[in-house]
Amino acid sequence: GFGAGRPSGSGELRGWLAFLDDTPFDPVSLLFAVDAFPPATFEIAPTGWVPTLEMTTYVRALPVPGPLTILHRAQLVEAQRVDEATSVWDADGRLVAQATQLAAIRLG
Repeated sequence: GFGAGRPSGSGELRGWLAFLDDTPFDPVSLLFAVDAFPPATFEIAPTGWVPTLEMTTYVRALPVPGPLTILHRAQLVEAQRVDEATSVWDADGRLVAQATQLAAIRLG
């Protein structure tokens, strides 16, 4: 993947997120969680700064304690813009947050 300097081309990042001290996530920290991952376009090609132009977040439920599972995907990359979607699940597998984001991008 992009971390090793070899983007997969998928435009998708998956991973887990937890606080070092196991603090449970609350509605405000869920806002952090949906925006914590690097841009999903890093798995398409190396880029520089990818500034957010607009972001909408939905907190669906309070998560149970434990790490969150995050899926961050680039849905459309066109005209120096990227439309990204993020889904966040708690340790029980419940969808607890979703976000869409429009960002500026320069590929290549």
